[in-house]
Amino acid sequence: MKRQGKSAMTQRSPRRLLAATLCTSHPNAWKRLMVKLIFCLHRRPELSREAFQAYWRDKHAPLVASFASALGIRRYVQCHTLDESSFAAMTASRGSLPGYDGVAELWFDSLEQCLAARGPDARAAGRALLEDERRFIDLSRSPLFFASELPVHPPPASAP
Repeated sequence: MKRQGKSAMTQRSPRRLLAATLCTSHPNAWKRLMVKLIFCLHRRPELSREAFQAYWRDKHAPLVASFASALGIRRYVQCHTLDESSFAAMTASRGSLPGYDGVAELWFDSLEQCLAARGPDARAAGRALLEDERRFIDLSRSPLFFASELPVHPPPASAP
């Protein structure tokens, strides 16, 4: 079979090329790349979606912002879900589980940097955030995980 165009490696940006090279040649290199902590949120049963999202936006977001420096948070993004009835047919056609009430993204320069935030200020910040999260999040139904981005569309700019 004849190959056409550039290979996938040469179509990536210089940073992506470096990341791909590091990750394949050094098993722990991913720890040094920018990562996100993704938190898929279910509201507490006694809260409406509107009350949950208002608290998250108006009370919790400023609290996260106040601790960003202590925790090494580069960026904080809230994704508020829309009315479920808008997506009922799509969910039914896939046999999906009920959706989340929102998704939080906390960006860090690296996994190592995030995990290294263990000083007294970081511990106090973590306790305060968890205490506040218990007020509006059903933590037992809200998974969280670390992830890194893999841009697909539009394709990353090719190296010069």
